[in-house]
Amino acid sequence: MPLALMPSPDTSEFSEILAQARQTAREQLGSAWLLHIAKTEEALRSDWEAHLQHLLTERFDALAPELETVIRSRVDTALQRETAVATRAITQRLNQASRRLLQAEKQEDWTLALLDAARPCAPRIGVLTVQGDRLRLERANPELPVCEFAAAEAAAFDQALRTGESLIAAWTPREISETLAGALGAPAEGSRVYAVPLEARGKPIGLLYADGPKDMVDMDALELLGSLAASVWDKRAPQPVAGLIDIEGAKPKSADFPAWEELSPEEQEKHLRAQRFARVQVAEWQLYKAESVQRGRIEAALYRVLQTEIDHARRQYQDQFLSNGGPMVDYMHLELVRKLANDKEDLLGPEYPGPLV
Repeated sequence: MPLALMPSPDTSEFSEILAQARQTAREQLGSAWLLHIAKTEEALRSDWEAHLQHLLTERFDALAPELETVIRSRVDTALQRETAVATRAITQRLNQASRRLLQAEKQEDWTLALLDAARPCAPRIGVLTVQGDRLRLERANPELPVCEFAAAEAAAFDQALRTGESLIAAWTPREISETLAGALGAPAEGSRVYAVPLEARGKPIGLLYADGPKDMVDMDALELLGSLAASVWDKRAPQPVAGLIDIEGAKPKSADFPAWEELSPEEQEKHLRAQRFARVQVAEWQLYKAESVQRGRIEAALYRVLQTEIDHARRQYQDQFLSNGGPMVDYMHLELVRKLANDKEDLLGPEYPGPLV
């Protein structure tokens, strides 16, 4: 019996099965690949973040000193620039004040120049002049009418005039007198009284008054302006009468030292210059060497602590005022005792060589 022919398979069905198998395989491979990529990206991202953090930290540590140097340089430059601007402003102010004071032909002009120069130094300013045993308020800022009162009625003013030292006190009518307190009116909260004595030819001629809270008053500037104004007054004032050559009663050792009126105008001027020289030297130490001055007083060794400065000033004084002959007082010694040592010569210490003459 002849063999029966087997039916041929359906190729379309086979193709469909194969296509499905291929599709499944592709999907599986694609999914596997996507999973691998995702895991790889996650691992890379994690490692990269750590690596990046490490690089940034390392770079910042390396840059930090450079940045610090740059910042410090810029800050120093800015500070120097601002300091230069401030210095120029102060210099201009002092120069203008000096010019106005020197050009003042009358006491009224001199008083106004001093007041205007001192305005930025405190909320309230006043210029008082000595009238015998009384004080007169010549000008003030804010503006006040002229008023007069006994110096003894104002404890702070009286002490400043007697000692020749600037003074800071609590603001009370007792310190500045009932008269001036009434004219001024109540001060700002926390105000203090600032009194800067003005001296010419060894005698008090007035006071520079200020009041205000501590952080609003520039005492150093007030003292500097007071010294400048007094020096101008001293230069323009009439020749002193006999006795003004002495500093608070100090007498030259020589018994035959001539009286003031017996000196020639040139000799009188030399004495006045010598006295100013000594005062300026000591004032500069008190201003710029305040800590050393304080330590020298505490240790009773002012000469040892300030030996370089004192020796230099004494040499200058010797060369300028003692080496040319003629009668001369050792104002340098007198000022050291009076101002630097507060009239206690022993505070100069045992090393102090003593007067030059």
